[in-house]
Amino acid sequence: MLLVAFSPSLTGTNNNATSAYFPAEDLTPRLSNIRTIIQGDYDDEVMGYLRGYLLHSYDTQKLLGTAEFYFPLFEHYLKLYKLPLELKFIPVIESRLRPYASSTAGAAGLWQFTSTTAKYRGLQINSKIDERKDAHKSTRAAAKYFAYLYERFGTWDMAMAAYNCGERRLSKAIVAARSKDFKKVRKYLPLETQRYIPKFLAAQYICTYYLEHQLYPVYSDAAMRNTKTIRVFDAHSFIKIAEETGVSLFTLKTLNPAYNGYHLPASKKGNFIVLPHRAYPAFLKAHPHEPGLSAMAQAIKKSYSMTTWTVQCGSTLEKLARLCGCSKADIMRWNNLKTGELYYQQELIIYYPTPTVSSGLRA
Repeated sequence: MLLVAFSPSLTGTNNNATSAYFPAEDLTPRLSNIRTIIQGDYDDEVMGYLRGYLLHSYDTQKLLGTAEFYFPLFEHYLKLYKLPLELKFIPVIESRLRPYASSTAGAAGLWQFTSTTAKYRGLQINSKIDERKDAHKSTRAAAKYFAYLYERFGTWDMAMAAYNCGERRLSKAIVAARSKDFKKVRKYLPLETQRYIPKFLAAQYICTYYLEHQLYPVYSDAAMRNTKTIRVFDAHSFIKIAEETGVSLFTLKTLNPAYNGYHLPASKKGNFIVLPHRAYPAFLKAHPHEPGLSAMAQAIKKSYSMTTWTVQCGSTLEKLARLCGCSKADIMRWNNLKTGELYYQQELIIYYPTPTVSSGLRA
C-alpha cells in the first residue's frame, strides 16, 4: 500500500466557510496519513470534493448508513480475488451506493457497468433481469474486471482510469503521452476521468474520518437493513413470496432491484433473493428444497451433530472444509450446493462427530 501526501498549505484557506469545515489542526494529519492504493498529489481537487460531502451533510450521513450495509459484501469479493479493500469506495463515487442508479450513458447498478461491459464480464441483461443491479453478481464481476485491468495496466490509478473511460480510450492516451506514467497520461484523458481519482480519495477520506466531522450514519428501517440473501434456482413470484412471508411488494422490489416486473426467472447458475431477516424462516418453510438446508438431516447418522455456519468476508469452501475437518464435497452435499461459489452471509449446515466421554474429545 502507498501513502498519499497531502499538502498542509491547503487547509490555510481564506474562505471562512471552508475553514469552518476544514480546521487545519484536525484535517492535515488525517490527510497526510490516510492509506490508499493511489500514488500522487491531488490536494486541491480532493478538498473540493470533501467540501461537497460536508456541505451536504444529511445526504452524506445517509450514504454512510448505506455503506455499512454494502461494504462487508464488497470486501468479501475483493478478498476472494486478493484485491485491495480500498476498491470498495469505487461504488461510492460511481452510484452513491444505489443499486438502481443509472446514467445518461446507459450505465447502471452499484458499479455502473455499461451494457456492453456488463455482458462482456458475464452479467445477464434482458427483459426479466439486469444483473448489473444485483449486488452480489455485479460486485463479483467488478472484482474480476479490476483484477484484469490491474494486470494489464500495472497500477491502480491506471486501472481506475480504464474502468472509468474504457481500455481503448486509456490506451490511446498512453500512446499520446508516450508514457505509462499516469501523471503524464492524465491530461490526455476525458475530464471526468481526470477527476476520478480525486473523487475516489475524497470518498475514502469521508468514509474513514466521518466521526471527526460530527457525521453519523443514518440508517434505513430495520426491514431494509437487516436482511438475508438466498440463492435460488427455480422461478419465483414476488407476489407469492409476499403472501408467504408477509413482506410488502414494495420492500421486496426495493431489496431486489435486479428483477424487472414481479418474477424471478429460473437459473442454472442461481439467482439471489434478498429478504428482511424476519422473513427468512417463512421462506425456508415454504421452499425447503431451494436452499437445501433440511433434506440432509435424515441422511446423517445420529452420532453426528449439526451446526450452522454464516459465511464471512473472504470465506471459501476450501477454507471452511479445512477448518471443520471435512471435504469441500461434504459441504456441497450437505447443503445441496450446485456451485462452489459462496456469497456473503450465506448460511451453511455443517455436520461433525458428537463428542463422547469415551472418545476423550473436548469442545
